Amino acid sequence: MKKKIFINDSKQLKDSLGLTITNKFLNEGYLLITLEDKFQGESLDTIYDKLVHTLSDAEILVYQPNHDTYYFPIFNSPLTACTNCVSILLLGDSEFTFFERDLALAYRFDHTIIYSDKISMLYKYYEISHSVLYTPYDWKHFDNVLNGYGASSYTHKLLENKYDISYIGLCIKNTPRHVYLEKIRKENFNFIEYSSGTYQNRISYDHMISIYNNTKISLVFTSESRPLSKSILSFAQSKVFQAKGKITEIALAGGFALVEYYDGLDNYYKIGVEIDIFRDYKELIEKINYYLENTAERSRMSNNLYSKAIKNYTIDLFYESIYNIIHSLVKTNKPSLTYADSYYSLNQIIFDIKRAFIQFKLRNFKKAFRILKYHKIKNLFFSFLIVILKKV
Repeated sequence: MKKKIFINDSKQLKDSLGLTITNKFLNEGYLLITLEDKFQGESLDTIYDKLVHTLSDAEILVYQPNHDTYYFPIFNSPLTACTNCVSILLLGDSEFTFFERDLALAYRFDHTIIYSDKISMLYKYYEISHSVLYTPYDWKHFDNVLNGYGASSYTHKLLENKYDISYIGLCIKNTPRHVYLEKIRKENFNFIEYSSGTYQNRISYDHMISIYNNTKISLVFTSESRPLSKSILSFAQSKVFQAKGKITEIALAGGFALVEYYDGLDNYYKIGVEIDIFRDYKELIEKINYYLENTAERSRMSNNLYSKAIKNYTIDLFYESIYNIIHSLVKTNKPSLTYADSYYSLNQIIFDIKRAFIQFKLRNFKKAFRILKYHKIKNLFFSFLIVILKKV
């Protein structure tokens, strides 16, 4: 009997988006392979052999990599052996990682799922078969956490909010959102913040849902979350904005979202009806003051936001769309695209060596080692020479 296989890099955080998607595929009969657990401490050749054997009789392969995956090279050999298998790649954060990660992976799969149409033009330009499915969530889990609080009861909940403003997410120095948050902290708001790189540590997913439910205005930043420098590339990255699943998390928690604007945001949520936006700090403060004073309007938009998320952005609808894509690929008997040739693999190794160099400079030695550990020694040696010669 042909197998349906779902692969991820490592164990997903409890109740995270990654785990939500993983659990859905498991419930639909997929065999889960977690690369970090299955092959921890094993040699590269052993990993190759086991994966090739596992995928040889697979009918469907779905791979969901982590944001900073270490497993590029593992997919050279197995996918070459998986020519009769329909392969699907699930990619988040592609706005920021297209050239660093996603282009290298997408050519090896029959079809790629991305979560934002903003980056779709690059996939079209490179003729990569893809679909855009906005980030899905399990509304039932949100409902359970909040003990049944939903759109119908949220009007009463608004009057009891503990916090004026909340922000949960990344906040690293030398990023646009860090500038915003530094200023907000100095304002006279009842502001709660949980963000890596600042005052509070990360919190559980359930705690996050509770905070969104108990906040009058939840902030969503769509600009670059990584530190910026004075380089041209960094300046270009500062102009990149990203569709955020966090809006849907706020929606399903019964919250109100004030979102940093980017072109295309209204493809997912109606501005002024379901969410509101800001373009600079002055507008942000004006909107905060306005919605703190206008509870009824905030409540109306929050209810509309909840209704849109329940109708359009649930994990069940997400899986149904992927099922239809897989069925269409099987129906047309499309051969698997692997692109695992030696030239391509060499470029990939050079890319990983450069990534490792950066981690060495940052003294992240463990991370640097993990980036390189799945490449064969002889390939690393020759690629290292190429990198050095290019610098000469």
